[in-house]
Amino acid sequence: MEKEDLVLKYIENKNTTPLYFHFNINESFSIFTLKYLIIKILDLSEEYESYAIETGLETDSGKWRSVLDIWRHVIYYKPNINIFEVMRELFSIGDEYLVGHYCKDIQRMVFKLDKNTYECTLFTDKVDEFGLYFSDWETIGEKENV
Repeated sequence: MEKEDLVLKYIENKNTTPLYFHFNINESFSIFTLKYLIIKILDLSEEYESYAIETGLETDSGKWRSVLDIWRHVIYYKPNINIFEVMRELFSIGDEYLVGHYCKDIQRMVFKLDKNTYECTLFTDKVDEFGLYFSDWETIGEKENV
């Protein structure tokens, strides 16, 4: 099975409705580049809870966020972005801004912003919730790969 198919199969039964932060801000996130939007989402996750439009509170503030969580926040502002674009961007941000690990509680790779932490590594021999290595995210979903 292609790596893109593994991701699509995984998310087909998951809640993929947009997530938002419940706060008042006049900033227009839709004009941000995808990289900056992802960084902003991870930054705001430290201070604000994530809410689903249909079901309310989903994730408390201060919690690490999975790629599914991040993508759901992204599509609140940029509905045409697919999960593969977010995965590739997370890979490109990599060690520059991110730390991550596989969370056994939710059985997903989770991320947070932290330029000063070296205890968590993204490039490991462990697979994520899709059965992929983080290094597989570098080119996932690119036209020639789909």
